Amino acid sequence: MEKMPIPPEFLQRGYISEEDLNRPRPIATFLTSWHIELKKDGPNVFFTGSEWPKFLAYFEIAETDVLLIKYQGCMNFSFETFQNGNNEDIEEKISSSQQSEQSPAAQCQEDEHVSTRRRTHSNGITPGAQSQEEEHVCTRKRKQSEVKSMLDGSTTSQHRKKALCELGSTGSQAWLRKEINELALKRYLHFPARFGFLERCKITLKSVERNKSWEVEGVNYHPGTRRSYNCLTRGWKAFCKENELKAGDICTFKVVNSTLWHVVIDRC
Repeated sequence: MEKMPIPPEFLQRGYISEEDLNRPRPIATFLTSWHIELKKDGPNVFFTGSEWPKFLAYFEIAETDVLLIKYQGCMNFSFETFQNGNNEDIEEKISSSQQSEQSPAAQCQEDEHVSTRRRTHSNGITPGAQSQEEEHVCTRKRKQSEVKSMLDGSTTSQHRKKALCELGSTGSQAWLRKEINELALKRYLHFPARFGFLERCKITLKSVERNKSWEVEGVNYHPGTRRSYNCLTRGWKAFCKENELKAGDICTFKVVNSTLWHVVIDRC
């Protein structure tokens, strides 16, 4: 999804001020290194920009997940993800966090909020709810998938069911075994940077099942940083469609050479 609305209740608490929003390019920073653009449209404010879909893909945030966003001060935020919007788990997390606060000042800096809200496909806005409550649950609608956060286990919740992603080699041949989720079917497939390639390139995927080939584009994001990861982008959706891939299918990519990968599909 290209953007996500920020609940009015969150804005009313002053964490994102009008002064911040009136800057030439307002930015919210997550985990010190993800700089997410903010966009104001009338009374509504969105997380958006080119980094937003990459952020969602990197942490494999699904449609029915809940983001528990924690304000750290100076437009810096941290977050946790809860699978399938389990409000009881979220309320317990909020309660335990608030009990551990040492001072009113600390509480002001580290209040946790969640706000229940569904994103529509048109503009993502639904009537605000629960404005009288202290805690709000911010539910982002994206296609449900049970996925594994390979790249940042420390920031994802224990409530997420792990999806398969394995790396290995047979002799000199490297391989990647990856479970396909809804995000991969709709946008692109991402995997650790240590597999595949070091820079943008063209790769031929050859289906062992159909003995047919597809050309896809491989892209490396954030090379040389701890956030670095690889993606199969242009051409990947056609590969998924023509091979009738579904969420839960497992693809094993075997590197024949730098431009040719064989693909074995295990259907769910």
